Amino acid sequence: MRTTPLRILLIDDSEADRAAMRRALESAECEWIIDEAVDGASGIAAYRRADYDCVLLDFLLPDSNGLKILRRMVEHSDELSAPVVMMTAHGDEQVAVDAMKAGALNYVIKGPAAFERIAHTIRGAAREWRHIEARREAEATSRALNVELERRVSQRTQELATTVEELEAFCYAVSHDLRAPLRAVDGFAEILSEHLGADNGGGPEARECIHRVQDATSRMSTMIDGLLGISRLRRAEMAFEPVDLADLARRIVEDFRSTDKARHVEVDTGSIPPTRGDPGLLSVVLQNLIENAWKFTTNAEQARIEIGHTGGGDPTETVYYVRDNGRGFDPSQSDRLFAAFQRLENATGIDGSGIGLAMAKRAVSLHGGRIWADSAPNEGTTFYFTLPCRNA
Repeated sequence: MRTTPLRILLIDDSEADRAAMRRALESAECEWIIDEAVDGASGIAAYRRADYDCVLLDFLLPDSNGLKILRRMVEHSDELSAPVVMMTAHGDEQVAVDAMKAGALNYVIKGPAAFERIAHTIRGAAREWRHIEARREAEATSRALNVELERRVSQRTQELATTVEELEAFCYAVSHDLRAPLRAVDGFAEILSEHLGADNGGGPEARECIHRVQDATSRMSTMIDGLLGISRLRRAEMAFEPVDLADLARRIVEDFRSTDKARHVEVDTGSIPPTRGDPGLLSVVLQNLIENAWKFTTNAEQARIEIGHTGGGDPTETVYYVRDNGRGFDPSQSDRLFAAFQRLENATGIDGSGIGLAMAKRAVSLHGGRIWADSAPNEGTTFYFTLPCRNA
């Protein structure tokens, strides 16, 4: 319970009304400090000098009216520092509405009944004002926290963008800088191989060592190409335009057939709906997924690859897939599937650098899509990827 007195500012030009309210307050079970003003100017001056628990403001004063005084009270702070109860001798509904709009917390009609209840009115206004101030403080704290959060997010975003740019620049520079010494190693290995091949000794063991060096430089060169490929993807500017995915898939398959004529692979490109996207990036997606299916069906009795789409529950995206009947993989290893330079245990004997699926994931992500795989050992693999629906 409050023990300190409530401080009241009473602005009223009627001595009789002020006296009636003083008597009513003195008879109430509460301690009061009452400051009085008889016009608007002195009332505003008193309001600005002290902190009040409640302001009783007469609507009609010799030098102004209650609405104008309310507006002047908030000139310097944009909000009232205490609850204001507007008082008038006449019951005017429009005055009440205007007073509440201007910031008054309550409105009473002067008279014996109102004066008898004035202590109750003041205590109610002071209690409600404390709730309002608590809410304002909470809102101000929330706004300050939001501003700080936005500042931190912006700072972290900028730091992350800078870090990514630096990593990409480093990756690009290192990839280029590695090429020269790698070419030198491969070149000297080739010279040494020719020298040993000219009956200059060394034997098969030495030639095997040289072959391993050349094989290692070849793998390193492939990895460098992969690094450069990812770097280019990250810096690529996307150009959205209509893309015929069915035609794109058929052309990629024909390229594989022309370079691997010894194999017979059944490929079904069925019904693949067109889309809108970046042709180069979408080519990266299909190229790597079809290449993966082509390589992992090498030992299949009758290799089969199917490229198509499925109906999904989300009308905002289309789900495409590339399915094969190859060797499949253990689903427990799926977290490594799209990581750069990560190869699964079942990839033994399959050429590759472990970069193709990482590039496919990046290209899909740049379109705002997702990519995942469903597989089991010796039961084939289905790669799914989504693209947002855009008018093609």
